[in-house]
Amino acid sequence: MTDVNMQDKAVEKNIKALNSDNPLVLKETLINIRENGDNVYIPILIDLLLKHKDDDKADLIRSFIADIKSTYLKEIIIDCLENKKYEEINKELISICWESAVDFSEHISFFIDLAITSEFNSAFEALTVIENLEGNVEKDVIKEEISKLKSAINTADEARKYLIYETVNLLEARIA
Repeated sequence: MTDVNMQDKAVEKNIKALNSDNPLVLKETLINIRENGDNVYIPILIDLLLKHKDDDKADLIRSFIADIKSTYLKEIIIDCLENKKYEEINKELISICWESAVDFSEHISFFIDLAITSEFNSAFEALTVIENLEGNVEKDVIKEEISKLKSAINTADEARKYLIYETVNLLEARIA
């Protein structure tokens, strides 16, 4: 059997184990995946998070995804946040962004839009992502985002206004 066939069989076995109803099997499989690493599992894990959003497995899966240090994670998370299929786990996906070691700075505008338009809990998580951005964002981009936020204040409810003001203060501090 070739290395590719063995690898494919291992992936199939892990996917089957990830879908197990036994939490212990899930946990052991996540440990195995962590040790051997493979980006192929990220979309599968996100689908599992959607499937198990209301049970104990969700925290285990979310924590595992947040611990992935691959830049591929960033692409997948942004794609999922743009996809209506994953809308009911947006809050969890956004929290993965600020919990992970992956830098989402290049997507600051995307998270500003989420802070303005998402339901309150997801908007709060988006603010937390913005607050934890470590990468360099150009001053002109930050100024554009501040302008966008200030325009959104006029139509925002009181709770959202507070989030927007906090985000503006945060961004203004980055360019001061």
